[in-house]
Amino acid sequence: ARVLHNLAGYYRVVGKFYEAERLYLETLNIKQKLLPENHPDVAITYYQLAELYKVQGFPQKAEPLCVKCLKIWEEIYGPDDIHVGNALCLWAEVLKFLGRLEESENHYKRALELWKKIYGPEHPNVATTLNNLAETHRFQQRYIEAEKLYFDAIDLWRRISGPEHPNVAMVLANIGELRQTEKRY
Repeated sequence: ARVLHNLAGYYRVVGKFYEAERLYLETLNIKQKLLPENHPDVAITYYQLAELYKVQGFPQKAEPLCVKCLKIWEEIYGPDDIHVGNALCLWAEVLKFLGRLEESENHYKRALELWKKIYGPEHPNVATTLNNLAETHRFQQRYIEAEKLYFDAIDLWRRISGPEHPNVAMVLANIGELRQTEKRY
């Protein structure tokens, strides 16, 4: 099952989504036959398959997998674990695509607090989650809050990685999109 899972991951990265889905589902089937339903290896496959569906634009297929993954990881690792933070961020992203912005915001906020607790306030996961939370606020038309979070994210990226890092440019582009939406040029 591990080889199939790894090959599925490769196919996902190179854009062969049909093959990736087929292998993830085959992997999941094997793991569900051999392992308890709440085994961490089952959760990993749920997570990877949900990520694949998100990338493909199928958030409705991804969401139940996010829920299952988060439940397993919280049971196994507790609520303050890195796995839980990753699952929260993926689920928040899926919820954003589904238009369930308030739920998305809540998951991002929980993940943000978790990242700060685990890593401290100066970490790439904190910066990424600030940016993603800002995006959610932008979609909610909460532009002032979004802009503040974008600037918090860009300041953090500059401190962590320097002013020339690609993530600084990404957040600057997001600020540009926000200002274009607001017609503030």
